[in-house]
Amino acid sequence: MSPRPLLTVVFLGLLACPVAGQDAEALRRSCDTGVAAACYNLGSMYQNGDGVPQDLALALSLYRRACDAEVMRGCINLGTMYLNGSGVTQDAPHAVSLFRQACDGGDMTGCSDLGFIYQRAQGVPEDFPRAVGLFQQACDGGLMPACNNLGFMYLNGAGVPRDLPRAVSLFQQACEGGHMTGCSYLALMYLNGAGVAQDLPHAVILYQQTCDAGDMPGCTGLGFLHQNGVGVAQDLPRAVTLYQRACDGGDVTGCNNLGMMYESGAGVTQDLARALELYRRACDAGLVEACRRE
Repeated sequence: MSPRPLLTVVFLGLLACPVAGQDAEALRRSCDTGVAAACYNLGSMYQNGDGVPQDLALALSLYRRACDAEVMRGCINLGTMYLNGSGVTQDAPHAVSLFRQACDGGDMTGCSDLGFIYQRAQGVPEDFPRAVGLFQQACDGGLMPACNNLGFMYLNGAGVPRDLPRAVSLFQQACEGGHMTGCSYLALMYLNGAGVAQDLPHAVILYQQTCDAGDMPGCTGLGFLHQNGVGVAQDLPRAVTLYQRACDGGDVTGCNNLGMMYESGAGVTQDLARALELYRRACDAGLVEACRRE
């Protein structure tokens, strides 16, 4: 089973927060009178089409007004739109400047996102040590996804010496702070005995916790344990159910593993056409292992 792709969660965090139940017209009036937070919330509604027709250009304008008024989340969402070319011509360097503005303004999500930019070399040269510093800053500021990201850097020795116990500690911190990706990584460490004594029952508990919370890679991890009888009695139909849930929820490793079950007829009636469909789905989403199985 492949580990979860790095830092997907960071950009999930960049999406505008839902503002369900807020009245667009009331927010517009407040924004027009200079209430910058109202401009941000209204921008979120237009970005997501929440109660109003989706209008990315208007969302961009509203986030810019919020950012100019030092609402740092406005700068972050504006930066994300520039980074992704959403409603505007893609401009990674400008996105970097907006994330830096948010970080300097005390928003830890801006620091974490900037760290991701340096790690992935988007609009700036690759700089792992700088990414580590930014993740550390955000983690110290209480942002649990940043603690998880920092743990991943220690796990892989990226920008810091490889330190598995330190990685475990950071994943534990993220998990206890409610960040389910941290729990999934922590489960993987207990499963493999990496940086901590191997504890299969605890790995099962952690994967169950993350799956129950809607973290699809956690469902994939739990499916892997049931498929192979690791820490639990082998239960192939249960593995199929968990892989299906993960795949339906967008975890491409779950789709790949489900394809393998259909290909071999393990826990499910053999269906090679269905297996191929699942491999293609995972391959199209960028999972190289699945591409090799087509």
